[in-house]
Amino acid sequence: MYPPLSIPKIIPPDSPHVLLRPRLLDRLEQQHQKKLILILGQAAQGKSTLALSYVTTSKIPSAWLNLGPEDSEAVNLFYLLVQSLQRAFPEIDLAPLLSYPTLPAGPREEMPLYRDWLLTLLSRVQTPVLVVFDGLDRLAPQAAAFRFLQAVLEVAPPHLHLLMLSREMPPIKLQELKVKQQIHLIGNEELAFTPKETRMFLQTVRKLPLPHELMAQISELTEGWIGGLILLSEILERLPEESRESFLSREATDKFAVEVSGYFEESIFSPRTPEIQGFLLKSSILDIVDPDFIRDYLGVDKARDILEDMKARNLFVQLIFDEERGWLYRYHQLFKDFLQAKFRAALSPEQQASAYLRAGSLLEDRGDLESAVDFYLQAGTTDRAAAAIEQVGLQLLKQAKTAELARWLQTLSADLVQDRPWLLFYYFITGRSSGAAEYLSSLLRAYALFQKQEDLRGVLLTLSHLLEIAILVGFPGLPRVTTLVNQAEDLLQKAESQDFPYESAALWFQVGMAHIFVPHLRLGYQACFRASLLARDAGDRHLEIHALLYSRLMLTALGEFALARETGEKIEELLATWNTPELQAHHLIISTIFSTFQGEVEEGVTLGLKAQQQTEQHGLAFLYPLTKLYRLITLRNAGKYAEAEQTGLNLLHLPAPPSKFTQAVALEELAIIHYHTGDLAAARELAGQARKLMSSDEARDEFHLSQVQMIECLISYHLGELEAENKLELEKILAEATGISNYFFMADAHWVLALWQWRQGRLKEAAAHIKAGMEIAARRGSYYSILLSPRDQGRIFTLALELDVEEVWDNLPAQLSRWSRWVGPDLERLSRHANPKIAARTGELRRVLHRQGLPRLDIRTLGTFQLRRAGEPLDEAVWERKQAKLLLKALVAHGGQAPKDVLLEDLWPEGEPEIAETNFRVGLHRLRKALEPSLDKAFGSSYIRLTDGLLSLDRELCRVDVDEFLSLQESGEELEEKGNLSQALALYKKAVDLYGGDFLPEEPYLPWAEKRREELRGIHLGILERVSQIYEKQGAVTKAIKYCQMIIQTDPVSESTYRRLMTLYARRGMHSEALKTYEDCRKALGRGLDAEPDAVTTAIFRKMQESG
Repeated sequence: MYPPLSIPKIIPPDSPHVLLRPRLLDRLEQQHQKKLILILGQAAQGKSTLALSYVTTSKIPSAWLNLGPEDSEAVNLFYLLVQSLQRAFPEIDLAPLLSYPTLPAGPREEMPLYRDWLLTLLSRVQTPVLVVFDGLDRLAPQAAAFRFLQAVLEVAPPHLHLLMLSREMPPIKLQELKVKQQIHLIGNEELAFTPKETRMFLQTVRKLPLPHELMAQISELTEGWIGGLILLSEILERLPEESRESFLSREATDKFAVEVSGYFEESIFSPRTPEIQGFLLKSSILDIVDPDFIRDYLGVDKARDILEDMKARNLFVQLIFDEERGWLYRYHQLFKDFLQAKFRAALSPEQQASAYLRAGSLLEDRGDLESAVDFYLQAGTTDRAAAAIEQVGLQLLKQAKTAELARWLQTLSADLVQDRPWLLFYYFITGRSSGAAEYLSSLLRAYALFQKQEDLRGVLLTLSHLLEIAILVGFPGLPRVTTLVNQAEDLLQKAESQDFPYESAALWFQVGMAHIFVPHLRLGYQACFRASLLARDAGDRHLEIHALLYSRLMLTALGEFALARETGEKIEELLATWNTPELQAHHLIISTIFSTFQGEVEEGVTLGLKAQQQTEQHGLAFLYPLTKLYRLITLRNAGKYAEAEQTGLNLLHLPAPPSKFTQAVALEELAIIHYHTGDLAAARELAGQARKLMSSDEARDEFHLSQVQMIECLISYHLGELEAENKLELEKILAEATGISNYFFMADAHWVLALWQWRQGRLKEAAAHIKAGMEIAARRGSYYSILLSPRDQGRIFTLALELDVEEVWDNLPAQLSRWSRWVGPDLERLSRHANPKIAARTGELRRVLHRQGLPRLDIRTLGTFQLRRAGEPLDEAVWERKQAKLLLKALVAHGGQAPKDVLLEDLWPEGEPEIAETNFRVGLHRLRKALEPSLDKAFGSSYIRLTDGLLSLDRELCRVDVDEFLSLQESGEELEEKGNLSQALALYKKAVDLYGGDFLPEEPYLPWAEKRREELRGIHLGILERVSQIYEKQGAVTKAIKYCQMIIQTDPVSESTYRRLMTLYARRGMHSEALKTYEDCRKALGRGLDAEPDAVTTAIFRKMQESG
């Protein structure tokens, strides 16, 4: 539900008699590019009138905000700004932003929060706009609204111009704006009327026929104060003309001051009838005077007549139009202040309370509970106020108006709050971030009272918060998580709970979160997914996304990667239309875990860093420990153990200690780091600490406890301390994981058991566990383990070979390549295995791993010869002699493979066969040595193969620019034949870019190089011709001309291209260029071929001459 719209709050004050002041308006216009114009002046000094004159004459749209005490809360000011900009730009839909500020899941830093609100709003308003904040002095002195305005100044884009009006300097830091000359100040003295403006006001606005001398006296008497001038004008209009001069005598200064101070009393208030006086006093407590409301409030039927009469007499009444309620009225602030002071002095406390109570009752009847509460509190009727707060509280919470709720609750007596569960619940919400025991106790009491009253909505809400506290922090007297989960599930099974979709969604979400720790992740996923559906039905997008995020987390932890990926895509779709920094940070955190658990550890590290930066940038203090924890996890999985350990230690020693859960998982991660790095004693100590904490009531976490138990078993395995108790623990973990289809734990438990069985010599059992674990890993789509060290993971896969688990052999190459650094010794040993089948398969795997570890070669021959290995150019010294390099060039010239005899003929055409054979062997040896300095004799050369007299390059390990060039040309032709001209054009242009020049230009005299050079040059010219023709067909003549010119640069005697170029120039109307092209052709043919242009070319030239 959106906050109510108050039209009078977002329209300028009505000022029918305005004196335009060119000196100030010109000044404002000259300064309009400044970020802020600040107008400071005393009451009734014309601040609002000047601003109104400026926005009326300005060429850019404007948004107006009339500030009041209720806008002291930042969220209220944000809503008012949204509504004002919406009125200025009705074509832009800003309505969704009225539900944007939501209660964060934890404490946030204030300024980043306000910046987020503003950036989201201002990103939708790209048009220049002038925003007027009128009445900063009406905000509470230390109001959060001033910090919100500070954020406005910080993030305002250049097209947002700010005009702020106040009686006094606002508590906003303006020094930086002053230094950058982005602020302009108009003060009280500048606002004061000059003698000329005073004279113009009296003559043109007030129509007072006064002599020049009297006008000068008035200017001196009022000292430019506009309010005083208006009051004095009212007095003079009521005096006979002959009395005005004596009244304005210099001796009348004191009398004027008295007259002015008593003007409201004597000239406006006292002359009215007692009925009208009562109407004025009791209506002064209203911000807006609505005649229809007055009829019910005061029983006055002629309120509109009274107000219209006062407005016609310029008696400080302003007219406002509301699209829904019609014409409304507002008292000028000076007059309102007078009336309210009179209200407090003239009416007894009982009469005042009666007025407040009556107004509150009517507002409640009209559905404006928020306004009614304030009147009830001023009336002292706290029971009525409490009842209204109970009804409107949830709406305010959804609008993040916790400060307003807190203010109301502080006004009520403790006894009153203690007996009303909704008030207790609101009290908890307003103070929950402090963690103080009194707030948590109020939640417990609210839950008990809701149960007693059988208020299902209240029970659902309070139970969801109790579960959240039990999960994250715990609290004395709070039931165990399992007890609360059982109560929640019983409640949610009741049909009546469907009447409260939001409250049910919130509770289902917390049930899901609880199943992380209980644990039963599959039930947790189902609960969170159900929460997302209910939240969608309730229209709460924030909760819907939040529930989906944790659904994805649980799917990831279960090893359900395909479904987790699908859920992530759904989240991305939702975030595209509804995003907050908090949700984005959660999304990054959970994406970090998803990538890491899949084994994409580098991506996990990158995402983890982004999550941490997002948290810090937006002041998400409550998420900071979590982002640090998951960064620790990703760094450890990436093998960055030193950085991970430091991150873990920093996390444990934060100034504000993290939750027990975070501490326990950090200890677990530190234990894993020491296990991976071989410090088993330290690993065992840290694992013990983690186990103790996870087993405690404060941080019970059976999910991570199972991981710790597996780590302890791995430590015992390495220490050779194989206890039966550890084996039983592993079998229990495996049974529980199997019972809920937790593929992640199932695979890890199988593999840890395999290592144990192997160490104890039970090879058949070990093989069975390896096979089972591999099958589960295949089902989940990842063979990665977040627990096992790289050495132990590699050992699992080599054991699959050694124990002849042939069913999984096809999956081994990809897995062993990841752990090749650790599996080398095992594979070398197995390559000599007594079982020929195992030895042969191991040999194949070793060759595959060897090839995968080799750097790629990049051979460039177009334009110049260059060879790069792993991106780095080879030093010329590696070639020793020219033979090896020529052999490689000749091989490339023949397309990467050629019979040995052909190469012998190319390189040693006149040599004796025996000598040529010897030279070939020497050259091939040097070439292999140059390409692979650390060549392993066990595997032979990987880049160059000689098989049955055929020498060839390895296509996977060697990239050759000629091959890529020809592939682009061939693919382009296929696409062109199919009519896909745009795609063909893209490939042709890539080929042109790749062709850096002639093939091996440094070898101009070698026949085989020249032959290949001419072939490639012809193909290049053909591609240029095709590109030019495609552009010509598309009507892109300029581009067609460009490619014709490129052909001529490559082949200066291409007469047909000159003819096309002449024709293209003629189509563009470039007659002189066409004729010049003929002359260029004639000269080029004469130089290159000692010939003249043929008859066709000359005929085209003659025709162009004649037409010119």
